[in-house]
Amino acid sequence: MTVPKAERNEVLGEIVHHMSDQLVLMGMFYNVLAVVTGDRVQNVAPATVMGSNQTWNAHLWDLRV
Repeated sequence: MTVPKAERNEVLGEIVHHMSDQLVLMGMFYNVLAVVTGDRVQNVAPATVMGSNQTWNAHLWDLRV
């Protein structure tokens, strides 16, 4: 039998409260991606998703004259 959605949300709220109140997870390390582009290149956006690369929006790049 599936637990009703309201009860699941209540338990989820308790879990989130516990995690934020007790600091059960604290990130200490960050992945850094250094990227060098020329100042003439426009519309270069940062990687937004873990594992994505810098060129995901290369079709939008443009050169300033």
